[in-house]
Amino acid sequence: MTSSIPALHRFTTQFSESEDRIHITGETGPDQQVALWLTPRLLNRMVPVLAQWLEKQSLTEIRSEMLQSMAQQRARDALDPQLPVQRKAETQSWLVHTVNITPVEHGMVLAFLGESGYSEPLGASLTLDGRQLRQWLNILVDQCRKAEWSLATWPTWLRDAQENKATPPLEVVLH
Repeated sequence: MTSSIPALHRFTTQFSESEDRIHITGETGPDQQVALWLTPRLLNRMVPVLAQWLEKQSLTEIRSEMLQSMAQQRARDALDPQLPVQRKAETQSWLVHTVNITPVEHGMVLAFLGESGYSEPLGASLTLDGRQLRQWLNILVDQCRKAEWSLATWPTWLRDAQENKATPPLEVVLH
């Protein structure tokens, strides 16, 4: 199913206070955008799976909190701020009901799927390598802190990466 849905090439992840959800605005092609909404419940199910994949990527098989936290901090430091993707009035928007996570060589494919039953499937995919995944998780944890959501299901090394750095929350675009 992921091959029939458009791929996000560039995207912005932000917390929407009025919706109390994470909002992803992404470009799928020239002048083509989608807007996705993620709930705290969905994130609390998705993030541990992504974090486990990162932990398994360690070449030495050492899963210490300290090594993961250092790798997370390096990813945060390497993130280059960019202008956010601007949502247009005609942008297709939907609430994400399911995230299919598929490991691929050197990364992950996340397929964000909306409610079925429409003439065309509601979905967008995102392919991230290990470093990009860490950077996006940094952005997500910052936005969840901004939302004042519980991070109880998030690994300590991921929560600590932001706490160890005295910087404001990130609002950055990955592509």
